[in-house]
Amino acid sequence: MSKIIFSNNLGFSNCRKTKRGRNFKGVAERTIYEKNDDFDFGSGVKSRGSAGRSILGSLVFLFLAIVGCGAFYLYQVNDLATKGFEIKEYENRLKELEKENKKMKIREVELRSMYHLEESTRDMDLVVPKSMTYLELKSPVAMK
Repeated sequence: MSKIIFSNNLGFSNCRKTKRGRNFKGVAERTIYEKNDDFDFGSGVKSRGSAGRSILGSLVFLFLAIVGCGAFYLYQVNDLATKGFEIKEYENRLKELEKENKKMKIREVELRSMYHLEESTRDMDLVVPKSMTYLELKSPVAMK
């Protein structure tokens, strides 16, 4: 067994010892306790067995923190890979739409061409004019 001093104040001046289990007299009150392995002081003073539990608790917390950080890292990597595949799909879709847009522009130019217009007039049985006359006006007034 060993003796431990438990104090409510930090000053040690003007104190005198008395028998075991009694209080000191002076500026600060202190009590001398006999230390047993199973005795719990309850005020921050730990017995021999609780120091091991404290280290074990710290190691368990550290282990759980590392496992949590690892799980978060794996989640982030997986999420990033998934988003990478989605971006690749969108890029491929964009390329397809750009190709389709070019084809449509080419088709538009073909449909507006004179050759196609002449072909469509024959298909719709439209009459081609034989002669054209133009009217020239020298007045500044617009006509209806």
